[in-house]
Amino acid sequence: MTHHISLPDDRVAILGALDLERIPDGVRPRRLPARTRLRLHDGWMNLVVSHAATVRLRLRTAARSLTLGVHVTVSEMNASPLPASFDLAIDGTVLTRVPATAGDVLSLAVDLADARLTPGPAETVRFDDLPAGVKDVEIWLPHSATVELRTLGSDAPVLAPTPPPSLAWVHYGSSFSHGLEAPAPTLTWPAVAALTTGASLTNLGFAGDAMLDPEVARAIRDTSADLITLKVASPSSGRRRCESVPSSLPCTGSWTPSAKAIPTDRSCSSHRPLSPNWRPRPGPSPPTRTLDADTPRTPRTPGR
Repeated sequence: MTHHISLPDDRVAILGALDLERIPDGVRPRRLPARTRLRLHDGWMNLVVSHAATVRLRLRTAARSLTLGVHVTVSEMNASPLPASFDLAIDGTVLTRVPATAGDVLSLAVDLADARLTPGPAETVRFDDLPAGVKDVEIWLPHSATVELRTLGSDAPVLAPTPPPSLAWVHYGSSFSHGLEAPAPTLTWPAVAALTTGASLTNLGFAGDAMLDPEVARAIRDTSADLITLKVASPSSGRRRCESVPSSLPCTGSWTPSAKAIPTDRSCSSHRPLSPNWRPRPGPSPPTRTLDADTPRTPRTPGR
């Protein structure tokens, strides 16, 4: 007997998305809150926000076969399509990977000056030969594509999902964190870290757009998290500039040479680490400048 669920549904948790945009046939996950839809005036930023990087479905079932009805929009850069696949994981182990084979194609030039959308059909992604017994299943969506979720089919009832892992991790970064060219959604480095440590990840890595936008800062502020990391030392394309950032992230300690770990209770002494070996340590010291007696000094402007 086949069981069909129209998405969204309370029996299927959608993790890693801060907005579920309702559409006639289902729902489209976005990685920034709904209030940002009309506030992001940059077309590229709107595109990468809609990419389902580390967005995943979590459900509990004894099914041996699952189907997912979707409509995918795959981005194509300079006539080369970006990787797009669906990964199914059980207990943190990826068991099945199914490539997207249909959907729209958004063709982009390297300078983003020209974009062309070629319409394509919806498709049904199928996962067979799953292990027997009741299990917690996660289906990771393509990280470099926009995905409309429509239906879920199974050969056994879908039960209420168990809660995700207790460590909630929010990460912000640019292309290194988005991982557009990674071969699969569970092979970007944030996804690998989350699967390895058991963290529940919300990845706010936006390729070419780590511009410290106030809208992103507010989204991080409003998202429940045990750990916040920022990957802000990487180069961005410079398509936009943001001159003011709310001071909502007050206390930092270095996590990697180019990332910051921020405790969500605003106390530097109470980090909840991603792994047992993680410890906060001072970040790099600012460069020093040696002045001799003959070097003129620039007067300091009062009030600065």
